[in-house]
Amino acid sequence: MQFVKTGLESVGRTTLTCYLIQSILSTFVFSTDLAWAYMDTLTSLSRY
Repeated sequence: MQFVKTGLESVGRTTLTCYLIQSILSTFVFSTDLAWAYMDTLTSLSRY
């Protein structure tokens, strides 16, 4: 049973790590998109 428990713990930890990395990446990409949209708006406003 100890082997199964250790296996489950490592799988859970790996899944958690992947989930964390994915959420951090998606947040970063989302904020980068927002920043680019903001820059586009500023440049189009400064053209007038």
